[in-house]
Amino acid sequence: MNSGSYSSREGLAVRSQEMVMSKLRLLIQEATCALAKLDANQLENLATACAALNRELTETESLEEGKSAREAAAATSDLMVFARVLSATRENLCVVRRAQGRRGTGFALRYNPGPELR
Repeated sequence: MNSGSYSSREGLAVRSQEMVMSKLRLLIQEATCALAKLDANQLENLATACAALNRELTETESLEEGKSAREAAAATSDLMVFARVLSATRENLCVVRRAQGRRGTGFALRYNPGPELR
């Protein structure tokens, strides 16, 4: 997939998805190899354990869905704030570049952090 045609936010999401998919593929390959090495008794024990795990998951599923929804909403809010900061930074960079163009190459941007950043 060519991520060069995506915006930076879309590109980050695509790269993140690709990384998750790569890790998932590796996990599936490892699980397949491990299953191939099990005998009938071990497979039966594994099936019993999986059934018990699935029962536990369905019992707690509704609680987790609510938690996941809250986390997603918080992450969305954080990403919106981050997008505004990036937009303001991009606008500030445009202003600095215009100022550099008007003053010629002798203009130097100086950064002096306030006392709270020292």
